[in-house]
Amino acid sequence: YDKEGNAVYTVEGAEFSTVEPDFNAIAVLPSTGYFSYQPHTLARFNSLKVLWLQDIQYYSNPEIIVNNKYYQAIIKMQFSVVPYLLEDLRNGEGDWFYALREIFGVDPIEKEHYGDFDAMANDWLLWSALNLGI
Repeated sequence: YDKEGNAVYTVEGAEFSTVEPDFNAIAVLPSTGYFSYQPHTLARFNSLKVLWLQDIQYYSNPEIIVNNKYYQAIIKMQFSVVPYLLEDLRNGEGDWFYALREIFGVDPIEKEHYGDFDAMANDWLLWSALNLGI
């Protein structure tokens, strides 16, 4: 536990702490690895997400979808955007699998789950619960 009484845990050498459990108000600070209130991060994420969805609405090619400049901008937000990506997966929204893989450098999706959005989302949500506590 840290000075404020938040649970702190380590994942692959990075220290994490749950400070705010509300996914509408938290982000991971890349410099510290701690979750904290970041309303501007949520606003930026939502803006980029809307632009991305508008840009890709007529495409089905995964390369076009994930190489879109707005999707790439979301990836560049790194750890700060992870809670929002996971929340979208919980709500059955957004194809964030590639983004999460790029951010964390892991792919927890079981091979037999590829192509099944719900199963793929569940694999990421399980991984995040076990490894990040969120």
